[in-house]
Amino acid sequence: MKSNIVQLHRYKDPAAYRPQPARGGSDFWPTLDRGLILALVYEVLPALPVGLIWEAAAGAGHLVDPLRAAGCQVIGTDLFPDPESPDIAVHDFVHGPPPKATVGAIMITNPPNSKLTDFIVRGLTLIDAGYLEGMALLTRLGADTTKGRGPAFNRAAYVWKTCWRPYWKPRKKGDKSPRWTAQWTLWLRSHPGPPVTRYLDLAELISPKISL
Repeated sequence: MKSNIVQLHRYKDPAAYRPQPARGGSDFWPTLDRGLILALVYEVLPALPVGLIWEAAAGAGHLVDPLRAAGCQVIGTDLFPDPESPDIAVHDFVHGPPPKATVGAIMITNPPNSKLTDFIVRGLTLIDAGYLEGMALLTRLGADTTKGRGPAFNRAAYVWKTCWRPYWKPRKKGDKSPRWTAQWTLWLRSHPGPPVTRYLDLAELISPKISL
């Protein structure tokens, strides 16, 4: 398994050099789509073991807040945290030693697309070392089919694919339809894969019982 991680780490995704939608500084692309958050709460959370959640690319807390509203204990960190979110600590997930308080946590985040491979490698390394119990990443659909990533995604326990195209920034009049669907992928130390896949319909997720 270690060789697979090394291979993944060395491979450079050619898709990263294609034109991308405009993002904020430091590859900031917050999770604004309500459907993606509902998928996290209704689909991903029930598949997790009970315990601490670590949001390692928390930004301005777009995932931290709904996770806490759902009753989860969450630690938020980011390399460039939003200055308006003082409870999100400065931390480099890819290169820094993990905070001691996150031992045994599930790491959940929407990682910077330009650092996706680094996040996968780092997360799987921490899982294999027994530090993390698991990792859930929100990615653009197709990120799992990039050359070299097959072994890593075959280790996942669950995959949830959206049957709608999320908006990654506030919608403005005249905005075109988004280009990509998305998916949540969950890796668990107790589940070596291959993953169980579920397709999500937005209408089935929308519920008046929760306000997120």
